Amino acid sequence: MTLPTALRRLRFRLVAVAVSVTAIVFVLAALLIVDQQRDRLLDLVDDALRVRADELVAVAEAGRVTRLPIADLDDQAAQVASPDGTVLAASANLDGATAIAQQPAGDEQIRTVDGLPIEDDEYRILSRRIELADDTTVVLHVAENIDDVADGVLALRSTLLLSFPALLLVLGALTWWLVGAALAPVAENARRQERFVADASHELRRPLARARSRLEVESLHGDPADLRSSAVDSLGELSALESLLDELLELARAGDAQPAIEIDLDDVVLEEVAALRPQVSASIDASAVSGATVIGRRSELQRVVRNLVENACRHAASAVRLGLVEQDRTALLTIDDDGPGIPEGDRAVVFERFARLDPARTTGGSGLGLALVGDIVTRGGGTIAVTDSPLGGARFEVVLPAAR
Repeated sequence: MTLPTALRRLRFRLVAVAVSVTAIVFVLAALLIVDQQRDRLLDLVDDALRVRADELVAVAEAGRVTRLPIADLDDQAAQVASPDGTVLAASANLDGATAIAQQPAGDEQIRTVDGLPIEDDEYRILSRRIELADDTTVVLHVAENIDDVADGVLALRSTLLLSFPALLLVLGALTWWLVGAALAPVAENARRQERFVADASHELRRPLARARSRLEVESLHGDPADLRSSAVDSLGELSALESLLDELLELARAGDAQPAIEIDLDDVVLEEVAALRPQVSASIDASAVSGATVIGRRSELQRVVRNLVENACRHAASAVRLGLVEQDRTALLTIDDDGPGIPEGDRAVVFERFARLDPARTTGGSGLGLALVGDIVTRGGGTIAVTDSPLGGARFEVVLPAAR
């Protein structure tokens, strides 16, 4: 679905923020992972150095030796030196070399150095003080090449770097899709609001334009009697405009009214019927209205009943009949008329704002009454539907949750 420009910009910003935050988190996590992996590998090297040092301490304590046994002369080395740095014994690959490390700060110290006389690679060196039988103190240096550690860390770093762009690409695509899916209902609502604003503007302009045109023509060419007649007609147009504005305000205030409470819906129905009877030509039968209690706002329920009954009276040939019953934890309100009815294909459309149906069902009204009814009923947890009436016209059925 194509989103409006504003929502597309919002979608792009959300994706950009998500990808940027993920990139920062990924980089920090990658650095932490690489450091932890290096530390774990060095810990393994250090453990191996301590084992090898323990073995060489036994050799050094056995007597004066000049050659220290080392199995891997390519990656390992060892020395025994006096406190002043004089080399007393060494592995074969360190013959003639000076001490490969300084005296330890304590009894034992492990450090990393760049290169030995063997190779220029990095080495891990363990230095340990040893007390010999003749009370002589010497220092044992044991070294191991840590190229494997560097290679392992480099491999991990390369893997993370290679997976980083792919991860961001997948995340960006997924976020783009998810945000688009989340904004789709908003886009549909935005289009509905744009259409509503356009329709409302048209409906507001129409009575004003008619009234202005009539008054301008009569003021220029008509006699005083015609001008008075036009003024009366214009008052009718303004009255219709006032009704339209009232319903627009009701839609704007939807949900902002007083708190919902228990209300006897039958009282509301009978009050509205009593108020409407003197204003309409159709007969209104409310004998089938029985007790029913719902949770809602009185002003909204009054608007629901009034709009539905006015709509039925406007389209009825002569009769409107109301019914109300509480059953299965719901209150069912029915409004029947003996008018032309509503075709099945148009029954969902009547609850849209400024809906346009067959002229037989669209005479009078602002086009907002049923839309307002639908909004109120839906927000109250109920449903509204249109079916065929036993009287021959349309039946509106409102189902609301019962209070008890």
